[in-house]
Amino acid sequence: MALLPVAIGIVVLAGGSGWGLWCVAGKKSSRELRVWLLLLFCCISGWIRMGLEEAEKPWDGYLALTGGRKVEIRGEIQEISEREKSLAITLKKCVMVWEGKEYEMPKVLVYGDKEDAVKLRLGMRVSMYGKPEKPKTARNPGEFDFCRYYRARGIWYQMFSDDVNVEDPDYDHYRDGIYRLKLAAEGVLERICEPEDKGIFQAAILGDSSDMDEQVRELYQRSGIAHLLAISGLHISLVGLLVYRLLRKAGLGYGMSGIVGAVVIISYGCLTGATASVVRAVMMVLVMMLAEYLGRNYDMLSAAALAAILLLLKSPYLMFQAGFQLSFGAVAAIGGVGPWMVKEFGGKHVLRQTLMVGMAIQLVTYPMLLYHFFQYPVYGIFLNLLVVPLMQYVIFSGAAGMTFGAVHEGLGMLMLGSGHYILRFYDWICGMTERLPGFNLIIGRPELWQIVVYYGILGIGWWRLGRMREREYESHRWSRCRKYVWGAGVCFCCFFVLWQIPVKGIRVTFLDVGQGDGICIQTGKSVILVDGGSSSEKELGKYSLEPYLKSQGIDQVDYAVISHGDEDHISGVKYLLMREKGVKIRTLILPWLGKGMEPYEKLEALMSQHGGVVHWMKEGERIVDSGASLSCLYHGSSRKQEEMNEHSLLLQLEYGDFEVFFTGDMSSDGEKEWLEKQGEGSRYGEKNGKGSGDEGDDSEKSQRDRAVRILKAAHHGSKYSTCEELIQKIQPGYAILSYGKRNSYGHPHQEVVERLQHHRVRIFETARSGAITCHWDGKRMRIEEMIDSGVSHPYNRK
Repeated sequence: MALLPVAIGIVVLAGGSGWGLWCVAGKKSSRELRVWLLLLFCCISGWIRMGLEEAEKPWDGYLALTGGRKVEIRGEIQEISEREKSLAITLKKCVMVWEGKEYEMPKVLVYGDKEDAVKLRLGMRVSMYGKPEKPKTARNPGEFDFCRYYRARGIWYQMFSDDVNVEDPDYDHYRDGIYRLKLAAEGVLERICEPEDKGIFQAAILGDSSDMDEQVRELYQRSGIAHLLAISGLHISLVGLLVYRLLRKAGLGYGMSGIVGAVVIISYGCLTGATASVVRAVMMVLVMMLAEYLGRNYDMLSAAALAAILLLLKSPYLMFQAGFQLSFGAVAAIGGVGPWMVKEFGGKHVLRQTLMVGMAIQLVTYPMLLYHFFQYPVYGIFLNLLVVPLMQYVIFSGAAGMTFGAVHEGLGMLMLGSGHYILRFYDWICGMTERLPGFNLIIGRPELWQIVVYYGILGIGWWRLGRMREREYESHRWSRCRKYVWGAGVCFCCFFVLWQIPVKGIRVTFLDVGQGDGICIQTGKSVILVDGGSSSEKELGKYSLEPYLKSQGIDQVDYAVISHGDEDHISGVKYLLMREKGVKIRTLILPWLGKGMEPYEKLEALMSQHGGVVHWMKEGERIVDSGASLSCLYHGSSRKQEEMNEHSLLLQLEYGDFEVFFTGDMSSDGEKEWLEKQGEGSRYGEKNGKGSGDEGDDSEKSQRDRAVRILKAAHHGSKYSTCEELIQKIQPGYAILSYGKRNSYGHPHQEVVERLQHHRVRIFETARSGAITCHWDGKRMRIEEMIDSGVSHPYNRK
């Protein structure tokens, strides 16, 4: 089936070329037509190939047979990597054994015991027991999609297994030898390296970033030089071409030098993990050596295109990966846009030419950086001019250190000396750059239409500059000035076209935080965070909350409101407060009844270090900002002050006719206590919205039907919360249940769901839908689910 796109493409290309020769006069026109037909063929082939990849696979049905029980998986070990607490084993040519029958399976990633690494070799056939499941997909905007990432690597399932049984001890001596060489090199680095250097040398030379210091990684990312830690064309060229050139100088012919160089390059690519960027670099170097052997000219863009086609034919999902996009985007800039910009603006100055190539890379990859990382290092282009030329010395220093360190540790340390001081220079220059104004801008993830507009503006700008050259504007000083002004204007427009568009009206996002709560409220100018924690997601702040905020272009939270001090409501907020660089919180609001208690004192101390203001909220107070009003209707029950849940703030958000109630983990006793305080004259449930002038019950009903009223159900859907009286009083049209899938508490309880359904409330559940976003523009509301749950819920009265 994978050959179908190729067959169709050959027919289309051949037929189209003949048709072009028949219809169009002139060689140039016919050639242009064939190029366009080739592009059409690639698009059609890609569409068909992706359709084949997306087609339903038989093994999905096989797993349904098991009912979530443990099965035996047999396969050949393709890759082994050691994690902090486990061993990650990639199995290929897999077979699932169930009830005596064997079913073919795709690749499976198995997490096992690190002690098993001693007996395992690449190429061995092994069997393991576990529950295969699909990797986690992104459930909140900005989250990393592990499912798509592993699909790009051909891995469909993962599982945990405590025992590995070797079925066939025979193994692949070549691949396993490369893997053992990598382990030996890592062992040498462990003995001779400074702790702060080991992770960098290991990542930059061996392609293993598991020991990378998190603070260093983040510093490089913020500075825009994180690409130095990934194996790329620079590394492959230094290793492969060095061997190739040395052999040529030694007198070997092109053929023998190319063969030996190819073996070295391919082996090094396998050693570093054979990622998309590594395979791209290997293939381009091989094409270059082949061109020299054949006496043909080498074309960088053609070689890159060949690598891209072959990679995508094998794994179409690579197209969505940041590494693939940035790698090929950089090559497109260096081989296509860069030379053009050097010709137009570079002149004869080497520094200016280098700057133009760097600018080309920034222009081409800018949308990709924002889409995947949401922030832009303003001074990254200038920083790269300083650090990139020095990286080759870091690689040589590290390689020499590992080589000589295997013989004598002292010699290895001596060889690492220059690399060590260059890395310290990197730390110093990045630290200095961080002090500059606007060092790192959190811009957010652009929409697809913004990216299309961006490249459209860029294309029109290049076309216009080309027209200027054709008219020989550059022969006059004023015309050259116009060219620079036009180029600067295009860059300026491109820079801002991808920025987040301010929210029109109000947007409330109920994040899927697992077992916990996390709500973000956005208006045109303000951001309010209500809770942000989880008891099931251990690093919620790092992997969910902060990425979401950055993806929305949020670099500052105006108010972070904590309903009460349980960990499943505060863990993510604590992470934000402990971050030196990242999203800032201006004001932290804590519940009045929590004063003097340990969880709140810790939050107060963190906020003091963070550099913000702490306010203790009580009943009757409210926040008014950008047309939105967040009022505290109830600050908890003083009769049960020792119970953390009873500190829960009952909050009401109002924005015109739009209304949301946040209940924290209130119990039904707390809800009833608040209801008793309201009395019969309360407006809740009677009116919400502007009256039409009618009187009587029909008028009140019309006013209720025009209201948009949402209830965040208390305590994740516990049966001891969201009582009948509260629902009757508030009369919500929508209810949000925030809970973790397969949680041990049984949330949400059936009684609560039935209560809400009885009142015809439309229910949304984060465990089914992922993040749930409610957008009110002043006239109508739109609700978006991150994941289509496929569940039909009853609608409200409207």
